[in-house]
Amino acid sequence: MIDLFSHPVEKELSKVLDQFVKKAPKETLTQLSQALVADGVLKSSEKENILEKNHTRVNRASCLADTVMDKGPGACKKMIHHLQAIDVPLSTKLGLFSGPFAQQDRSSPEPKPKPASEPGPGVVKRLLGLPASKASSANQKAEERPEECWRHICPEGDSDADLKQWLKDSLEDLDSRELKYFHWFLHTADKSKDGFKPIKKSRLEHADRLDTVDLMFQMYTTNTREVAEKILKKMNKNRGHDLKDWLLDILEELDDRELRYFHWYLYSADKSKDGFKAIKKSRLEGADRLDTVELMAQTYAANTKEVTKKILEKIESSKENVIPEVEEQSNPSSAAAAEGMTSAFKVQTPSIPVITLLACLYTAAASNDSRCSAEPLTEPPSWLFYRIHCPSWPLVRKFSTFIDSSLHPGSDL
Repeated sequence: MIDLFSHPVEKELSKVLDQFVKKAPKETLTQLSQALVADGVLKSSEKENILEKNHTRVNRASCLADTVMDKGPGACKKMIHHLQAIDVPLSTKLGLFSGPFAQQDRSSPEPKPKPASEPGPGVVKRLLGLPASKASSANQKAEERPEECWRHICPEGDSDADLKQWLKDSLEDLDSRELKYFHWFLHTADKSKDGFKPIKKSRLEHADRLDTVDLMFQMYTTNTREVAEKILKKMNKNRGHDLKDWLLDILEELDDRELRYFHWYLYSADKSKDGFKAIKKSRLEGADRLDTVELMAQTYAANTKEVTKKILEKIESSKENVIPEVEEQSNPSSAAAAEGMTSAFKVQTPSIPVITLLACLYTAAASNDSRCSAEPLTEPPSWLFYRIHCPSWPLVRKFSTFIDSSLHPGSDL
């Protein structure tokens, strides 16, 4: 049976994706794609799609990471291995020589730290009052000049030049908040309702205006203007929506830890005590600030401001009381309670791996299956085998949700 927690590489790759997309130079992306084709991870057609259809560095990086992530943990491991060999400085910055990655291949060249007695050339120059030399391209934030970027997106003689210029101009008319909304409408699109399919959130997360032009023409080709006009029309309807603007400004001021607190107060709310109903935890998992604005506006409408102020007061109070991390303080899930629950299951059903039983219980409960009973199970039922042996990444989230729900009876799955 697959250990559902045996894929730290995939989880860690997800964590470092932000820095990978920001920092990976074009040359690294090209070499990495070629190495993954030679290793059988990517098809030649996939490599061409990554390197030729994506005309900006950010889009190439997000497309490569997205493609490899979709192929599972084995592909992720190979990508990490090749990146360690191809770009040591970048791999070091991404922390790929530590944690689970350090165990993959001892032949990967881990950089040796310089002895403290040997100051680097930059230190010497500073001591002498000389200007420091430029850092290598691998150590700088990988940036492209807008003019160069635009030449790749809209080369001379491009039949869609006028349309691309129109979209570029339209996006440049948007301020940073409006561009976030534009992206939000792109990644939350419902083809049956909106008439166009969504672009993955991971592809838009680091996209600037030029990256967005490039992505939209990849996805919508000749329908790009129609899609853009639909979104701009929706945004025009929301213009002057002072409540949403006010809330987004508030959330932008919160750091990531404070946003986690904010989400926790939303999904753990008790209407009888707090005066507002909870938003399902599943809807807040992975929600960014814009998603949170939309969820709160839908749930609380005119009361959104009042709810927000109550939560901010709770967060401020928590700061004053120096409450530990929300995950540890509010959810004994963490370690002790989960272990206690595990022990209880082991006592009742020693013949079954605990994770099998919990996955079974979750699956049965989620599907309202009558085969789930209070009696201890003596063997994993055959109808569960496919779910247990299928790729484990989605099931891990279902499993953790089941744990949370069991530890907090009455909460939403």
